[in-house]
Amino acid sequence: MLVRAVVASVATAGLVCAALLTGSAARAEPGAAGVIDRTYRCAVFFRGGTYLLDSRAHAGSRVDAGWARLPYAGIRSGVFSGEAGNLVAWVTSGKPTPSSMIDQDYDAFPVKTYGTVGIRREGCREVATRIPLSSAGLRGGPAPPLGDSYECYAPRQVLVRVRAVLAAPAVLRRGEDFSTTHVPVREAKLAARTLAGKALVYADVVESGKARLFAARGCTVG
Repeated sequence: MLVRAVVASVATAGLVCAALLTGSAARAEPGAAGVIDRTYRCAVFFRGGTYLLDSRAHAGSRVDAGWARLPYAGIRSGVFSGEAGNLVAWVTSGKPTPSSMIDQDYDAFPVKTYGTVGIRREGCREVATRIPLSSAGLRGGPAPPLGDSYECYAPRQVLVRVRAVLAAPAVLRRGEDFSTTHVPVREAKLAARTLAGKALVYADVVESGKARLFAARGCTVG
């Protein structure tokens, strides 16, 4: 009888612990954030007789309580074709409104249509390599609301890493031109390096509205 009582007591305690753990997990789930961390091998397109990789970033700007433009950083290559047409990858941060925009040099595109994070499907292939997310050896700093940009000579292919901490779990969904998510981003980092490991571009954005952009010393200020 004593053995049975002990077994029953242990079993009851186990059920109580399981219930407590389940309740704790259930309470934690709504606040859990998702992380997207991908590296791609991407083609750099020929323009003006050479291979060029352009980068741009701008701080966020508000209208009333919402973001007119989210803090943004992106890299692009090829002939400009309007809106997000020649982007290779981009990251934003903050909670967009239905009218929030991103300024990409000569044009702007809506976050509602293109998403908070994106990577070009054509010419980019995911790889297992992880390149550093660091500004070491690069020049640059905080990007103003009107934006900073650099133009870099590059090889035919580069490695591009995107890391974004999201407000909720999500995945990149394959669209016609880009793999994207529309989930708001808390903070994000973007880097591009040559296949040999030379740093070309590093950028980061945070939901407070700040953005930073750095590029190799041989790159031209836009």
